[in-house]
Amino acid sequence: MPQLPDFQRLIGRLRLRHLALLDSLGRDPNLGRAAKTLHMAQPTASKLLREIEHIFETTLFTRNRRGLAPTPAGQALTRRAGDLSGNFLPVRTRDSGRVC
Repeated sequence: MPQLPDFQRLIGRLRLRHLALLDSLGRDPNLGRAAKTLHMAQPTASKLLREIEHIFETTLFTRNRRGLAPTPAGQALTRRAGDLSGNFLPVRTRDSGRVC
């Protein structure tokens, strides 16, 4: 399994929205469909993914015309995010119904 830089320290910087996005991308690496599933706009999902990559200081997905392809680090992180998000999701806000 690829090493993620200091996972335990960095995971604390992720919000539930980050985990939900990673979990969704782990199941289907299509940013548009992940955004739709999470009730957010695609540019918002793209921004969240860039934030995650900035936090971990590595590229988690390569971008191409067909969508996204997880890097080895991306595969490792989406597996861990899926495990973690299962403990917290679905968590929805009372007003909007969106994942926090």
